[in-house]
Amino acid sequence: WYHSQVNQALNYWYSQGLNDTSIKNYFLGYCPACPVEPESPSFVIPYFCQQKLIHLRHRLKYPNGHGKYRPEFAGLGNQIFNLDTLSTQNEIDFGLLDAGLVVLVEGEVKTMVLEQYGFRTIGIPGANSWRDEWSTRLSGVKGVYVALDPGANGQAVRIAISLAGCSIRVK
Repeated sequence: WYHSQVNQALNYWYSQGLNDTSIKNYFLGYCPACPVEPESPSFVIPYFCQQKLIHLRHRLKYPNGHGKYRPEFAGLGNQIFNLDTLSTQNEIDFGLLDAGLVVLVEGEVKTMVLEQYGFRTIGIPGANSWRDEWSTRLSGVKGVYVALDPGANGQAVRIAISLAGCSIRVK
């Protein structure tokens, strides 16, 4: 349903650097009244794992001072965004990275934009959201580039240490 409303949010998604293909492939959407913040419309980002919907995040159009993101499903906690990209390495030509390498960034939009440009990318909601147990989900990759927002160097190093089974580059 949210994706069917996306025409009301196309200018927002375009302003974030996303193209029509990404908007369609990621099922990005729009919600006129966010279920958990009804006074604000929201831009909807679905999370999939093994092609099943596992999470919906609402980016509030009018944040109220308590952060700009709201989960729709209570109790799920943070998730890795775009994890399915790790299983598509043989289906998509990610020419800018050797096979088996992945970029880990902070934020869903950055993840999608980098994917548009040929980088196999996964995202976390914020630098402090990383859970060490997530490293097992990346055990099959050859290497991880950790590229968090400025000011998150300590968290980037902590994530790199938790990914000790992979070849790590911290930027």
